[in-house]
Amino acid sequence: MTEHILKCWPNAYDAVASGIKRFEWRKDDRGFDVGDVLVLRKWDPSPDNGFGVRGYVMFRGKHLVPEYTDQRVRVTYILRGMFGIPDGYCVMSIERVEEL
Repeated sequence: MTEHILKCWPNAYDAVASGIKRFEWRKDDRGFDVGDVLVLRKWDPSPDNGFGVRGYVMFRGKHLVPEYTDQRVRVTYILRGMFGIPDGYCVMSIERVEEL
């Protein structure tokens, strides 16, 4: 089992948290496997989030990194190379897990 830390936009993050969204569509560049844990970090990419699109802000000459809200999900199934999924991408079926 590998743990992957991934940024997740607020609307998708909230849908996973509520149980409505039970999949992740991702670039398949991390060697995802069934049983892996995805640590989803709620991240707002809009410039008006206080941190800008780079994810940090300068304050008194120092970079401040935003605090993230995390949730963990486990990969239960992975679909690659079928049904219109482009090469290099995958769709993962996920289930929420309690804090490890």
